[in-house]
Amino acid sequence: MHKSTRFKDVAQELTNLDYPVTPTNGKKAFLDGWTNGHPPEQVAELIEKHPDCGAGVLTGRPRGLSVKHPVAGLDVDILDPEAAAEIRTMIRELFPQAVYRVGQNPKFLVPFTYSGEEFDRKLKSTVYQDTNGNKHAIELLTTGQQFVAYGHHDGAGKDYEWFDAEGKHCPGILEKPP
Repeated sequence: MHKSTRFKDVAQELTNLDYPVTPTNGKKAFLDGWTNGHPPEQVAELIEKHPDCGAGVLTGRPRGLSVKHPVAGLDVDILDPEAAAEIRTMIRELFPQAVYRVGQNPKFLVPFTYSGEEFDRKLKSTVYQDTNGNKHAIELLTTGQQFVAYGHHDGAGKDYEWFDAEGKHCPGILEKPP
């Protein structure tokens, strides 16, 4: 597991790995124009101004930046533990090197890089509501979106955690880029 989940401790390292970053408050990016990205030379200033925030990674190709390997996020918002585990197993079989991030277990997110056609919107499955009123869906986060890579999940009351394909804690995308 990474030693810290604060913006000041991970933002520069993420930027050095070519991830466009933005500070987050909980799950939300809050700076004006964040969807355009922040040039790498501005990250030090962002760290100084927002040291204790979370670190969001912008998905797709932000308009204001040149990104060699755009990242998307497969966001599995399913609260049924068995269904979530089955989806994780399918992903592990297709992508054995994949890492995933958990905030509110059993929900998880799998980041991956892609090339080719750009998506300009979030793609979302049909929303299913179970008998307890919980809503379940799978989303593909692309251009104009972000996911919290490191930070605190308010709903879960703990920091986001990263796991490798075998379910062991790992530093996440800082060690194993998608």
